[in-house]
Amino acid sequence: MLIDHQVGTITLTHSHDLNTMRDASLKLAKIARALNIPVVLTSSMEDQFRGLPWPEFEQILPEAFAARIKRPGIVNAMHHDGFNKAVKAMGRKKLIVAGVTTEICVTFPVLQMLDEGYDVQVAADASASMTKTGHDLVLRRMEQHGAAITTVYQIVSQLTLDWSTPKGRELAAVFGWARAPAQITLVSSGGPGRRLRWPLPHLIFMPGTAHPGIVFGRVADQLGAIRGCGVRQDWAGRCQGPRFGRPVHDGRGADDVPDGQRPRPV
Repeated sequence: MLIDHQVGTITLTHSHDLNTMRDASLKLAKIARALNIPVVLTSSMEDQFRGLPWPEFEQILPEAFAARIKRPGIVNAMHHDGFNKAVKAMGRKKLIVAGVTTEICVTFPVLQMLDEGYDVQVAADASASMTKTGHDLVLRRMEQHGAAITTVYQIVSQLTLDWSTPKGRELAAVFGWARAPAQITLVSSGGPGRRLRWPLPHLIFMPGTAHPGIVFGRVADQLGAIRGCGVRQDWAGRCQGPRFGRPVHDGRGADDVPDGQRPRPV
């Protein structure tokens, strides 16, 4: 359910960064398209300041956009006969809901859906409200009534199950999770990043971790095997302990480690 993501309504919100919330909402639409999940899209008072739904929805979900439920101003979308019938026509008992605003356009239909026996997940990052306080309070209210409060990243992971499948790869592309290049940049708190060339294109390197300078995944495993570390090593040659365990740091930065103890910069 995508409720009232409209060009005018979004201007009322201040609980989120607008671009971040907009991006999450569009990703949710792309997830539905990729997995052939039926979508009910609704808007309120389009002919007034709230305006049309975001034009990207028409590109991503053209059929749902054309068939959207245009409410004349009814607050609880479930009280609108057209919306109510569209929800029931899907034949689904598990629903994912996002909308603007969280306090009004999302909360009341979700509470009714829960009362009618639906299993409802609310995508908090694809919804927004007038204030952060209001957004947080109504999420708590819906959760207390039985809704699961979630995020778009949790939703896609829950639905994908396996990133190696064709659908998994399609969904990964929605989020820009492509295969990492053979050349990555390591950033350390002790000095400038070093460009290193690795023959492992499947590695996804996440910079800015709590332990700067650490290489995760197959690179760290390979380094440990090459250097004879019985467990794993970070890029500076220090053993980390058990797999995925807390690394052992001695406080040295990138420029403090002898060249012989780290991969050769390109």
